[in-house]
Amino acid sequence: MKAGRMEVGTFGVLLFVMLGELAHGEEAVRVARQLDYTVMRAYDRDASAFTQGLVVHPNRPDTFIESNGIYGQSDMRRTVIETGEVQVSRRLGNQYFGEGITIMDGTVYQLTWKENTIFVYPMDGMFRREPVKMPFPTGGYTFIEGWGITNDGTHLIVSDGTAYLYFLNPNTWTVDRRLTVMSSNSVLKRLNELEFVERRNGGGPLYAN
Repeated sequence: MKAGRMEVGTFGVLLFVMLGELAHGEEAVRVARQLDYTVMRAYDRDASAFTQGLVVHPNRPDTFIESNGIYGQSDMRRTVIETGEVQVSRRLGNQYFGEGITIMDGTVYQLTWKENTIFVYPMDGMFRREPVKMPFPTGGYTFIEGWGITNDGTHLIVSDGTAYLYFLNPNTWTVDRRLTVMSSNSVLKRLNELEFVERRNGGGPLYAN
């Protein structure tokens, strides 16, 4: 994300992957297509923040919750969208590099890059309470690094810099299935930021860069 300036547009660079229902343990392939985008507005922000994850606060539509990276500087913060004002923040330990972030069922999940840790915060009081530190899941499909994260209301969907998307069950803390993303006839590596858009009848597209 560009330092000092936040640009907001119709989402998509990007890649468009249509997700459907998958059985437990099924490994499937989805073909992505590239999208254009239009910048609709730009916001000033903290130029020192190395933003890796960004969501609109579900109860405060005028604020973002951000996950920022860089060793020794990584944090979770709440910022005012229009002004970039940092309302509150929580630093991670110096040994952590903050990555993607998502909110599901009143819980905030923050990835780390290479530290084998996902920080789990309650939405209510996330800046007052200590987060739970969960290890990356083991057994079955296992991701090695944390890059991007989103959710479909049932699973956390995680990217690790490869062509794979991992569907993590937050109740059992296991990866139920893995999806391979392709473009034309080649696997599409280095999938990063993820955003899932649910449709009323279930399923929906996932956007990635």
